[in-house]
Amino acid sequence: MLQKRLSLALTLSTLVIGAIFFVVLPQKASAAFNPGYIVSDFEYFNTRALSAKGIQLFLNSQSGALKNLSFTTPNGTKSAAQIIYDAAAANKMSAKVILTTLQKEQSLITNAGRATNYVLDRAMGYGCPDGASCSSEYFGFYNQVTKGARLLGDDPTWGRSSRYKVGETYAFDYSNDGVNYQNVTIANEATGLLYQYTPHRHGNEAFYNLWTQWFQVKYPDGTLLRA
Repeated sequence: MLQKRLSLALTLSTLVIGAIFFVVLPQKASAAFNPGYIVSDFEYFNTRALSAKGIQLFLNSQSGALKNLSFTTPNGTKSAAQIIYDAAAANKMSAKVILTTLQKEQSLITNAGRATNYVLDRAMGYGCPDGASCSSEYFGFYNQVTKGARLLGDDPTWGRSSRYKVGETYAFDYSNDGVNYQNVTIANEATGLLYQYTPHRHGNEAFYNLWTQWFQVKYPDGTLLRA
């Protein structure tokens, strides 16, 4: 009888401990969008986040056509993945920023049907101001990625966040309708650069949603992280 009681006690203890463990470590949900802090500087400027091979593997895991496409560049024909990698490296930024922007602007990462000449000429939305025609001098996938990364990245010509400064507050169009505006205080350089590229909340919230879907690392609540 004593042995049965001990066995029952151990069983109950195991169940209780397991239940407590489950409660302490649920999957943490993504944080709500903060218009003043879209992505951390570390993640944004992490040039080691993806190699050219890593970019290719990421494209291979998606449904878009970029994984199979190559383009003419001043240095010969290169794959889309290599062009993305080179642009990110040249501008001291993560290739994840370019991948997210390609999807935000033209859905090129996931939609194979979007890989037309017309869309590829406008792949990053560079030189395409809201409400105006795109400038043909920036057409072509290589030009779009190279020029777009220069504006998004750390090119010395632009400087980090040359237009929107950390700690300053700016009024941004809330939904790109030219009517509703929201005051946003820029909390870090990455966020300033994203607004420099897309100066309204709606587009940057789309960037954030894609980024968190693809790249945000989720840790269970209660996980001990070493600094």
